[in-house]
Amino acid sequence: MATRCGFARRHEVFSACASDSKIFYIAGGHDQEKNALKSALSYHVSGDVWDPLPDMARHRDECKGLFYRGKFHVIGGYQTEMQGDFNKSAETFNVETGTWSPVEEDVLGTDT
Repeated sequence: MATRCGFARRHEVFSACASDSKIFYIAGGHDQEKNALKSALSYHVSGDVWDPLPDMARHRDECKGLFYRGKFHVIGGYQTEMQGDFNKSAETFNVETGTWSPVEEDVLGTDT
């Protein structure tokens, strides 16, 4: 657990973000050297506390986030070596179990 520190600074740029109105989730993005990240964090608003989450399966820069049906969904993005070549995969963080799972269907479709 980390409180009021520079802990979240790694995720300042092009991260996926979403909230359930109590907890703010952030994942992916890139660091100061523009390396894509697979790490994730949660911010507990009422306690002003940042906590690390388990890493995602893939590095995801410029990904999108959505909180839906009790889960944090991270969609798209690209890995460092694939700069700008966005993938259509997604991962879901289950807040109940504290685990990531791949999303099996092509969430972005073929026309995006």
